[in-house]
Amino acid sequence: MTKKNTENLQNPLFKENKTLSKIEIISKIREFQAQAQNYKSNEDFDQAIIISDKIMRYAVQYNLPHIISEQKEFINDIAKKVEKEYFIPKIKKYTEWIQIQYKKLIKSNSVYQAHELVSSFKETFKNVSFFNSIKEVREIIEKDKRDWLKFEIQQQQK
Repeated sequence: MTKKNTENLQNPLFKENKTLSKIEIISKIREFQAQAQNYKSNEDFDQAIIISDKIMRYAVQYNLPHIISEQKEFINDIAKKVEKEYFIPKIKKYTEWIQIQYKKLIKSNSVYQAHELVSSFKETFKNVSFFNSIKEVREIIEKDKRDWLKFEIQQQQK
């Protein structure tokens, strides 16, 4: 048996001596997509990606570029979720350190340095799309805005 025939037997979309219609192919792919979505919903991202990979292989084999595009988007969405899960705890830990340093600087009347610390913090994570959605981050940024405004008003009154 040739390698191609072996691959076809392993392919659940293959039926002996019959060419599948696009409707049958797309129907089967949609079943796989539902499975992948279910895995994603349950945060079993590894399994979701495995199923998505299968879908992409079938889409390539049966020349379905729109399915390939859908799966690329699906995998990118998973990647964003995984990235978020990875970075949020790290950003929160760094935010705790920033808050401690910020309080020390404010207590010693080093408002300018405290403001620069928060500005640098924001600059460091400016490309992280979910950065401002983290509660602790928003809190330190808002505190800095208030303290900086007070400082500027005091400087103008001198």
